[in-house]
Amino acid sequence: MKNTKQALDFLHWFFSPVGYSAAEATYGIVPAVTSIAADPNALWAKLPNNPANNAAYTIAANSVLAIAPQAPGTVYSNSQTNIPNAIQSVLGGKSLKESMDALQKQTVADYAGALIPKPKP
Repeated sequence: MKNTKQALDFLHWFFSPVGYSAAEATYGIVPAVTSIAADPNALWAKLPNNPANNAAYTIAANSVLAIAPQAPGTVYSNSQTNIPNAIQSVLGGKSLKESMDALQKQTVADYAGALIPKPKP
């Protein structure tokens, strides 16, 4: 990897409470870091229009009884390209918000393309 130190610095920052809050604000993630996910005052837990029982996400994530469903179609394989591209765009000078917004848009489009049957307009 060309920018190993910068990539590691970014990942350390991203998996911190401050870094996660940028991604949480998009409604795109529930934090993978247990201490952030369990914090009732974390940004993701207080976003408007969240389900009332949003603690279920962290309970499921920390339970051996919960296994994430397989992503449909090419969602998973696309994410293996889209996520590193988002990190690279931040390292290349784009803002984190712009990069996360683009990643969120790509992921939503991937899921929409994978829905079978397609919803009626």
